[in-house]
Amino acid sequence: ADQAEALAQQTGVGSGNPFAAFHQPPPKELTTWDISTADQAKYVNIFKTCSPQDGKVSGDAAKPVLLKSRLGFEVLGQIWNLSDVDGDGCLDADEFCVAMHLCHKAMAGEPLPATLPASLVPPSKRTGQPASSSTDDPFAM
Repeated sequence: ADQAEALAQQTGVGSGNPFAAFHQPPPKELTTWDISTADQAKYVNIFKTCSPQDGKVSGDAAKPVLLKSRLGFEVLGQIWNLSDVDGDGCLDADEFCVAMHLCHKAMAGEPLPATLPASLVPPSKRTGQPASSSTDDPFAM
């Protein structure tokens, strides 16, 4: 009986939830962002000093901040390309957080990834994610 109860807890079967057998937890990389909330707040404050236009900063606006890292132009170019997730030539606040995070990692001597890992893609830029609006939920009351 204990094994059956443990299995019911793990799978949700027997919990009264008619959909429990179909529940698959999302992969970790789709539910978390490797940039801490504290770092996000710090980076967003820096982003605001770059005079964003329509919620984005241009390369020229972000350049002085990124140069403070004292990283080489080649490294900063890689960081920009990795951070500009939507490829529009500007960084929004989330993409700016990615750039700052990568700058700090590079300054600590860590190699830059060849492509941006899923865990660093801002949740706002992930494809196939459920919309944040609860009005899209067919079961919303």
